[in-house]
Amino acid sequence: MLASFMQSAADWPIALACLISGTVGALIGGATNFLAIRMLFRPRRAWRVLGCRIPMTPGMIPARQNELAEKIADAVSRHLITPDILWQAIAGSEFEHAAKNSIHRYLQQTLAFPIGESVRNFGGDWERVVEVACLHLRGSLLDLAATEEMRQTLEKIGERHAGAITEQLTRKLSFPLFSPLRNVFEKRFEPTIGKAVASTLHRALKSPETIALMVEELRPDLAEKIASARPGDYIPDDAVVRLAEATSQRVMSFLHEDAEEIVGNIEIRSIVAERVRSFPCEKLEEITLECARRQLRAITALGFLIGGLIGILNPLVYLWLINR
Repeated sequence: MLASFMQSAADWPIALACLISGTVGALIGGATNFLAIRMLFRPRRAWRVLGCRIPMTPGMIPARQNELAEKIADAVSRHLITPDILWQAIAGSEFEHAAKNSIHRYLQQTLAFPIGESVRNFGGDWERVVEVACLHLRGSLLDLAATEEMRQTLEKIGERHAGAITEQLTRKLSFPLFSPLRNVFEKRFEPTIGKAVASTLHRALKSPETIALMVEELRPDLAEKIASARPGDYIPDDAVVRLAEATSQRVMSFLHEDAEEIVGNIEIRSIVAERVRSFPCEKLEEITLECARRQLRAITALGFLIGGLIGILNPLVYLWLINR
């Protein structure tokens, strides 16, 4: 077509012919490259006319996104993120340090909550917690009551209050007929009453029934104290740090022992493939154009340049051929 145009305009100056042909060629080349870049992502759905799909629709990436996902997943799982690379990242000192810090923060946050709130948040049985606490308290009191220290403490208490007890009893013997008996009572009973009271109290405290009654009386107050208690108030900070270090070391040891099985169970290929398949083409186009904007502009400009050069050379070659 261009040749026939040149033949009908043979009297035109050669410069004008080169200018027109070069302009048309540049527009065709630039527009073709620009359209080719856009057709990588657009149209995103197939266009149909009278039920027939228009060729090259949808664009290359929307049309072959599933195939592209499989290829990218293969490349990533075989060369970029392998089980060995994953384990090297997990076994590194940075990961261990981050794990220790995370565990430390979690422990601090957990220990700052009241025990009652923590038990309910984790779905625990609060009544069972109180019952276990009462059982431990009963056992501790029974053990304490059976000790020699408790017997000695009760004896000291009895000796300290022996005089007051004797005085209360002798008041009942104030009747004149009981005066001789009162003197005997004061002389002989007062030295032994402290031990008698201590022995009686000791036998009572060693009785499981007595301890059970004491704990049952204390149960409401005990439940309230436990519910409002914050473990962090009773555990030193250095103990929390040591616990975090020990826990992180145990976690790393567990990971090291079962590293191959753990990493092997991570389906890297399927994860990558699914993510690529579900990734929106609009977002992919936006990222590509943003990252390669200069290069894509250069490709479009190169299309203008090459098309223009071909357009300029076309009339020159035509004139050379007809003048041979």
